[in-house]
Amino acid sequence: NKGATVRDFSVREIEEVYEIREVLQARAAERMPLPAAPQVIAELIDIQGQHDAAAAERNLRRISQINDRFHSVFYAACGNTHLASAINYYFYLMRAMRLYPIADPTILANAQEEHWAMIRAVETRDRKTLIDLCVRHIQPSKRAYLMTQSWT
Repeated sequence: NKGATVRDFSVREIEEVYEIREVLQARAAERMPLPAAPQVIAELIDIQGQHDAAAAERNLRRISQINDRFHSVFYAACGNTHLASAINYYFYLMRAMRLYPIADPTILANAQEEHWAMIRAVETRDRKTLIDLCVRHIQPSKRAYLMTQSWT
């Protein structure tokens, strides 16, 4: 009776958690200093370059690890450690759902493009686009997970 267990979420729980993620991530984008500090932008560019390389190799484990790092660094830039921690909590709570899209080359390519667009928005002070991207970016994982489940 020891070992890892996988928790199933109801459709309602999924919708509620993603609603919380949308609110938290939009708030982080609202308060993020624009443009971000040059060292933050440089780190995000470096991380996304690694993400692109892992995607080209189709190394799903590495893609997931680097994606986690990208989002952790990105949301830490909001300057509110509690907000960033809350985002990380819900990010990891939905980990199983976030793994579905990285196996789909089209969804993965879109996520890569969105990461680069998020970096550009941070560089160019385009807050409206940044907020939209932060909310839109999480939708494919929710949709992909919901489509793979058999709901009764």
